[in-house]
Amino acid sequence: MESKFQLKSKLVDGLLTPFILILLSVLLALLIRPIEIIFQRPGLLIYTVILLALGILSLERCLVPRYPEEIRAWWGMVGGILTWAVIEMSNFIGARGLTNDTGMVSFMLVGLVVGVLWRSILPLGVKFFAIALLGGWVGHLGLYYVSVLVNMNPVQGGLGVFPMISIVILGLALIILLWIFIQSKTRLSRLWGALFFWICVMLLVYIFRGGII
Repeated sequence: MESKFQLKSKLVDGLLTPFILILLSVLLALLIRPIEIIFQRPGLLIYTVILLALGILSLERCLVPRYPEEIRAWWGMVGGILTWAVIEMSNFIGARGLTNDTGMVSFMLVGLVVGVLWRSILPLGVKFFAIALLGGWVGHLGLYYVSVLVNMNPVQGGLGVFPMISIVILGLALIILLWIFIQSKTRLSRLWGALFFWICVMLLVYIFRGGII
């Protein structure tokens, strides 16, 4: 009975969870163009506000103590993805500030605050929220700065940098999957693995598509 439960948990928490997170990320991006065509800029602003409201609602849900840890983790991941979509949407419809000096300082500030508060203050759900948010941010900044380096030397850099990075990320994603099915012991650890697998897939999307938006 225990082995069946573990197998079900590995399939649901370790495999189905990142698949759902990936679908959510892609769906949020696919809705942008139809909304822009039909409703133009006001529609994009309303869409962004709706995502913000849903992200804050998810953040509030991940703090409810009566929920099991796994449910709070789920709310945290969804809230982090929605909040990152809001940040990227604001960069899409307004001044592109994520990749300038202000955007970089903002990322460093958020990352340092999360790092300082991680062990002593942040609840479990907020930890999942923060990693999902920062994971999307890292993908955006990483692709931008690698592109800058490649453009500085396009003949040598363009030939191998992106394929090499893609292979490394793909290998890391496979290692995470193997760890989920072979080494993971609890549902919560599998959800952590699922979140980091989602980050790897989003990095690959950024590389091959030039961004999720």
